[in-house]
Amino acid sequence: MKGARKIGDWDKVGRITHDLAKDMEDAREESLKKWGLKAEGTAKKHMGTQDLGWTSLKPATISAKVRKGYSENILIATSDYFQAITSWVGKGTAYVGVTKHATDSDGTKIADIAAVHEFGSKGAGIPKRPLWKPTFKETVKWFNKSSSTPAKIFMRKVKLKW
Repeated sequence: MKGARKIGDWDKVGRITHDLAKDMEDAREESLKKWGLKAEGTAKKHMGTQDLGWTSLKPATISAKVRKGYSENILIATSDYFQAITSWVGKGTAYVGVTKHATDSDGTKIADIAAVHEFGSKGAGIPKRPLWKPTFKETVKWFNKSSSTPAKIFMRKVKLKW
């Protein structure tokens, strides 16, 4: 532009703008990982504290669990389900739960156990004991108030370069 003059550190501006797309992608990835880890921790906390108001186990169920040396807690017989809870990021999405290949010590797929507890089983007389729906609601609420949104992470990255 004729008569225009550059003022300021244009080399620095160039370096910052050159990396914007990568910084946005990195912020998105970091945000997804943080969301997943928060949801993973929240689910495990609820399993440990038994604080979601689940229907109590029947006395016969508790007796059978005790005879086998299992925990009396709801959703927990052994620690297999608890330990199988994980999170991962793939194709721009955060996933939280148990993998479809995870099995308990008896060889039962933990995802099947989780589904029965989440939705109940009329045929087996098992009531709904949702873990994941309340966990996700709680995690979304946390996320919206947190400093872990992609935009906030992105702005921190850009400010560090400035």
